[in-house]
Amino acid sequence: MDIKAVYEKVKKSSKTTGARLVSEPIKWTVKDYAGTGLIHLCTFSFFDPIGTYVEVNTRLGQS
Repeated sequence: MDIKAVYEKVKKSSKTTGARLVSEPIKWTVKDYAGTGLIHLCTFSFFDPIGTYVEVNTRLGQS
């Protein structure tokens, strides 16, 4: 998933739909299940036009 493209689409449509962005895409990591490697993620969030909180995540790669 191209999370930056999804973010830009939400950002552009928010002017007409009333959605409200909470955060820009943020890169972060968590340990994998075994605790020996890292999972790289990118996340952004927004409120949709009816007020539902939406979090969009994508896995960036494996190490």
